[in-house]
Amino acid sequence: MDGLIFCLIIFLALLWTLPICKDIEEATIEEIALDHRLQEVLNGPAEVVRAGLRIKKYVIPFYTTSATLVLLITDVASKNIILNFLAITLILEADNVIATLLFLNNHHYSLMENVVKDVDVALGFFWNRVQGLLCMVILILSLVFIEGVVRECSDLNVLLLRLLVYPVLIMLVAQAFYSVICARRGSRSLCERILDALINLLRTLCGALVITYISFVLLFAWRFRSWVSFAWVASGYPI
Repeated sequence: MDGLIFCLIIFLALLWTLPICKDIEEATIEEIALDHRLQEVLNGPAEVVRAGLRIKKYVIPFYTTSATLVLLITDVASKNIILNFLAITLILEADNVIATLLFLNNHHYSLMENVVKDVDVALGFFWNRVQGLLCMVILILSLVFIEGVVRECSDLNVLLLRLLVYPVLIMLVAQAFYSVICARRGSRSLCERILDALINLLRTLCGALVITYISFVLLFAWRFRSWVSFAWVASGYPI
């Protein structure tokens, strides 16, 4: 890869990291507000919302990284690289744009402000920045070493799966250790902190497994262009 092209990719990757960090911060704020309102009360619908927030926070950024990598290796022309980064950024902002245009009004904004008015949302943003930068580092390193790792299509599939699974596990385990060892939890004992970290870890893993399973089912269904294949794969049978 040409040096100027590589410098362009690094610069665009820094800008590309901003909407990823923004989405992670939004999910973090929404989960903090959810925990504040629930006050450790088990609620089924709230747990579904929490799973969606965890998926948005931990899984979607690395899906975005894999998708961006595939786009960049298909065409290394500078114009197309800029357009590919722009397309990914627009897709990341699509949910907020659609919600603003079609669903939200001044009443909804005032309700959201009241929900977070008495909530301390200045928590956990260090990990948001770390995760955003991790996505950028993974993208750059993958572009550097991809020629030595990928020699056929099956190797690319394995690489993309690893780029999804390993970073998610690293982030979850690191946050679990941080919450047990370093984070301030008031008067909570060590056992309570360990239990809380394990519960959060299991919640996030369940959400990640669900979205990964759905993604593979949709991939196989699209590949074979048949709802029969979709139902067959969803039932757990190989094709």
